[in-house]
Amino acid sequence: MNSINLVGRLTKPARLTNTGDKARANFTLAVDGYNNTTDFLQVTVFGKLAENVAEYTDKGHLVSVEGRITSGKYTNDQGETVFTVDIIGQAVRFLGRPKTATTTPETVEGEVA
Repeated sequence: MNSINLVGRLTKPARLTNTGDKARANFTLAVDGYNNTTDFLQVTVFGKLAENVAEYTDKGHLVSVEGRITSGKYTNDQGETVFTVDIIGQAVRFLGRPKTATTTPETVEGEVA
């Protein structure tokens, strides 16, 4: 089973882009880690979920993310292999107030890429 639930704060506003016919939003989630540390996790969401995250959240907003973990690797400019761990969000719960609207959906679910 590949499932993860996280609660954390956005480190900056979500970056919304379009990938063909789908919206995509990327953001970094700061999550309390082990032994008084903070983990910074890259999250990607798609479709209407991405549009809502970009519209209703901003830097510092507290959110809950349900999703799955993906991993990858690439070679940097120095020729070293860098391993990555990312989160594909399937649902996002807004735990703080939206930045511009007076109401916000409590939970938004979207399709998975």
